[in-house]
This record gives sequence, C-alpha cells and structure tokens, in this order.
Amino acid sequence: MTFFAAISPGQVFSQALNDNDKLLHGLVFACLTLLARITFPRLNGVALAVGLAFFGALIELTQMFPAFKRQASFLDWLADCVAILATLAIYHAVVWLRGSRRRPE
Repeated sequence: MTFFAAISPGQVFSQALNDNDKLLHGLVFACLTLLARITFPRLNGVALAVGLAFFGALIELTQMFPAFKRQASFLDWLADCVAILATLAIYHAVVWLRGSRRRPE
C-alpha cells in the first residue's frame, strides 16, 4: 500500500499536510518502523533500519521513471532515514525505561 501510494500520480496525501512532503515521509516511515519493530521484535535493529532504508530508496528510484509522473528526491529518502532512526531510538528508550521500572531494587 505504501509503495503504491508513493508511485501513484497525484498529491492527495501531501495536500492533506499542506504540501509538507518531508513531514509525510517522516510520518509514513515512523509508522512502518514502529509496525516492523512490534511485528518482528527479535529482528536486529540495524537489519530493520537498513531494510526500511532500502525500501525508501526503492521508492525514490521508482519515482525516477517518467511513466509515474513523480520526482525522486534525495531529501525525501533522507527524511525516511531520519524517521526510521528516530522511531527506533524512541522505541528502544521506552522499552528500556519500562524494563528498568519493573526490576525490584
């Protein structure tokens, strides 16, 4: 669904966010990262981040094809990567904090 929305002509989603394309990229990849982390809790975080970053790169590379009437952007991919890393950092901080509170002193 994410891939299809990313290569479809039209700007329905970015118009909903007042054309803030980087914010949209961040929100989408933050959601994907959180869902992936919850779904695959034992998967190495680096592998998860690299996989999602490659997915973001695939989207940008696909947008280079004229048939999709989209524009690829390195900054879009960078926004994806920042969202991935920030979401993983927040997720693991919350898990660590919850774990440290459960231990009896």
